Amino acid sequence: MKQVLVLTGLLTVVCAVFAQQAPCVGEARTKMEKLAGEESTLVIKGMTRVGQIRGVRGGFIVIKVEEIKEAASGKRATGIAAEVVDMANPEAKHASYLDYDEIGELMRVVDFFSKTSHALTQLDEYQAIFRTPGGLELSIRSIRIGEGIRITSIDKCGTAFSVFLDPGDMPALKDLLITAKAKLDDLGK
Repeated sequence: MKQVLVLTGLLTVVCAVFAQQAPCVGEARTKMEKLAGEESTLVIKGMTRVGQIRGVRGGFIVIKVEEIKEAASGKRATGIAAEVVDMANPEAKHASYLDYDEIGELMRVVDFFSKTSHALTQLDEYQAIFRTPGGLELSIRSIRIGEGIRITSIDKCGTAFSVFLDPGDMPALKDLLITAKAKLDDLGK
């Protein structure tokens, strides 16, 4: 009986250790992630912080421009890293990547969200959601005390890191995106 208990205990510990060490590995969702994840090759990553916006309930979003290059071939990808520091847990953060060619659509969505109102529908409540291939999600939803915009970075395991912005923050977010795009345009010259 003692041997069964000891064996069961050891199995429990081994399973717990493997469960903690098992990383969540998913497919690369953007060109930037694909290039950054190349194996057996030297990859060079450059980044510049553009700015941040603090959430109304804590947390914040940081916008950075990034360039990823494969040293041997010269192959490169550029875009934006949108890092969300979670409002519920300031220690938790995750960056979603947007390839350069996705920036324009995100700016159009930010414009749409800044003008969103109850006129979207004749029903009592509304919600609009936009998600990039890299896992950055913008969501606006009518609530009793007014509108609010949740920006969420979703990792490959499906874990969400969120910050809640005021609709009045949308012009500042668009300005950060415009600045980031201009930096990437200059980088391409």
